Amino acid sequence: MNKELKKNLKFIGITVLILLYPSYYLFKYAYSDYLNDRALNIVYGAHKGVNDTEAKEKAIELLEKAKSYRKKHYIFYYNQAKLYLELQNFPKAETTLGELIQIRPDDDKGYLYYGVALELNHKPDSARQLYAEYRNRVDREYRDTKPENQNPEQYRTYRLTLDLLLRDETSFNKDLQYLQNEDPGFVMADDLNELHATDRSDFLLQMLGVSGTVSTSGK
Repeated sequence: MNKELKKNLKFIGITVLILLYPSYYLFKYAYSDYLNDRALNIVYGAHKGVNDTEAKEKAIELLEKAKSYRKKHYIFYYNQAKLYLELQNFPKAETTLGELIQIRPDDDKGYLYYGVALELNHKPDSARQLYAEYRNRVDREYRDTKPENQNPEQYRTYRLTLDLLLRDETSFNKDLQYLQNEDPGFVMADDLNELHATDRSDFLLQMLGVSGTVSTSGK
């Protein structure tokens, strides 16, 4: 094989690789999204032949595979962690959300989710640090919002929930007083009163929109 032919073949080979490189990543992205959609469909669609627990465990496996194709896509971690929480597999939920915080340290909601998983896994002190960090981030985001776009009542009402999460009675009374000063007729919303009276574990799961009544996974 002469040098010119070798040179041409090498050029062709490099060109093919360059063309295939973006196609490979497009495939990974598309396939990981497919796995995520399939996992959600298994859980929330009609899962014939398996019970709710088995459907969630199968979905968790698919989401783990999706993570292997696209390690930094946060939605896979959130979906997987919520399923672990629904199965009351709190150690696995903690591990998954710890991974999320590592790859996305600026993901504010991740601190809330991770804190809940830690508390449910009997680590209240570590959880409290994350709750405080999340509330600080909520405060910071509100301060950074342009005044004309701020909604102080909504902010303070949400802050009441975070105060309950932190068991911070001082801040709770302060935020409540602010709302009552702005609106003398203000009373705690029914959902806040309900959260205040509910079981702590149920309260934590409700914060994330997760049902606390799912059977425990043995895995």
